[in-house]
Amino acid sequence: MLKLIPFKQILQKRLLSAAGGGVPTMRQLREAIVKHIGAVPSTVSEFDPKVAHPPSASATRCVIPLSSDPTCQLRYVNASGQARSRFGMLMEDLDMFAVWIAFRHNQPIGLPMGTPGHHPMLIVTACVDGIDVPNKVIRSDLDIIMDGFISWVGKSSLEVTMNLKQKYAEQDLRDILTAKFVMVSQDPETRKSVRNVPLLLETGRDEENFHLGEQAKNLRIAREKNSLLRTVPTGEERNILHALFLKTIDESSQSFERHLPSGHVWMQDAKLKNAVICFPIKQNLYGKIFGGYLMRVAFESAWANACVFSHKRVRIAKVGNIMFRKPVEVETMKTAAGFDVEAAAKQLAEFRAHILVLDAMYVFMVMFGKKRLSNVTSNKLLLQDLSLLWNSFNAVISFVIAVLTFPDFVYSVFQGWHYMVCNVGTFMTDRYSGLGEYMFVISKIWELGDTVILMLRGRPVIFLHSYHHAIVLLQTWLTYPHVCYSSDELIQVSVAAQVLNLNTGEKDLTNTFQFTFKVDSEDETSVPIVLPKTYEDGILYLDGRRHALD
Repeated sequence: MLKLIPFKQILQKRLLSAAGGGVPTMRQLREAIVKHIGAVPSTVSEFDPKVAHPPSASATRCVIPLSSDPTCQLRYVNASGQARSRFGMLMEDLDMFAVWIAFRHNQPIGLPMGTPGHHPMLIVTACVDGIDVPNKVIRSDLDIIMDGFISWVGKSSLEVTMNLKQKYAEQDLRDILTAKFVMVSQDPETRKSVRNVPLLLETGRDEENFHLGEQAKNLRIAREKNSLLRTVPTGEERNILHALFLKTIDESSQSFERHLPSGHVWMQDAKLKNAVICFPIKQNLYGKIFGGYLMRVAFESAWANACVFSHKRVRIAKVGNIMFRKPVEVETMKTAAGFDVEAAAKQLAEFRAHILVLDAMYVFMVMFGKKRLSNVTSNKLLLQDLSLLWNSFNAVISFVIAVLTFPDFVYSVFQGWHYMVCNVGTFMTDRYSGLGEYMFVISKIWELGDTVILMLRGRPVIFLHSYHHAIVLLQTWLTYPHVCYSSDELIQVSVAAQVLNLNTGEKDLTNTFQFTFKVDSEDETSVPIVLPKTYEDGILYLDGRRHALD
């Protein structure tokens, strides 16, 4: 029988002496996991479905001591020449941290880790639902505080929610990322699924997190059901592919010969393949290649591909839908558009100077042209007919714009106030709402005619009326290109891990990864637009588009 008391004393001593006033380091936690899984329980406990553990039982905090440990800092610093952390290393830590939290949830309350008190199980990563990176800077010279807990539990799967903060000062902790990992519990011998300890919801926050976890599970099921490997593209997606095809041919030549438009890149030329030899040192506790290592290699390959594709330094914006299953190669994809918002933005940008002159002329007319315009004609019947015709024209245009934008408006209402105010979503790129927005911007020019009609009829023009027309015209024309070009900084990269058995020559597609990169904000030029040339590339393009818009 393994003597566990000395180990418990050593573990407790290490945890108490760790950096951050009793908070263990990530390295110590890693060692503790190895000890816990390697320890032989004195008795084999059976699963008791009546026992439930609250999220607080699994809540754990650890620290990556970048500010105080030079060796640790050297492992995490990236190749930019600045004090920036390697995101791939953080993905490894997140994976290990999620395993610890999952084991801790199943461990009896009060029994320290290192003495397995749960029924026999091993825990592996099933998927990564998402990693949001709100802070574009993750420094390599400041401590990183990792907090995590179990937020949802199914029969054999668990959702682990982790938040990482960076310690700029004693009372200054800044969020750097939030991650959600889904873990699966298996029998060590048969590798069949085993039950987890149920989750006890003690607070309203616990119930809210559990509800979000249930929604995420349903979304994963729906995403799998509607996968492009199982279903045909939607009507909108088919229209997008056809529009992309028309972009690459000369319709006047009546030929199907393809050509690449300026500022575009064929998808087949935006691929990068990388071969990695999996040495035993990279295996996990169960003799398989460590999932965190695979995520790091996939991220670094995706980052390299995004940089080569864009000819710029990029940063990670989001990681989504990492699945441990079977896809194929590295693809770079960019958000597509049913409405050619890029062409519209460039067209409007070309006339900015003209709009500034027109706006100045409008202000001059309001200030000094009232008497001249009021004396142009005294025919009241003509002015009434002109006013009726003008208002009818504006009413028709407003109705058309309303019809085009109404579906997006209704959708945004159900997404909440934050989405309505802060998130452009697909409003600018959808073929209908994008056209409606473009028409709205153009309409600000002829709406200056409202003031002309008032002056011709000798009506007073209040300050608020003229101020509104002058400012809205400038605001819509000057900000439209800025909003549209923001999408041109995004690059969607899909990575597939394919394992080759050197003895048999068999290939096994094991993992898929989705990364969204953003060009550094200091460089405002847009990245090339990727175009599919074959149907296979078209399906990959649509899959990347779905993830980019998710």
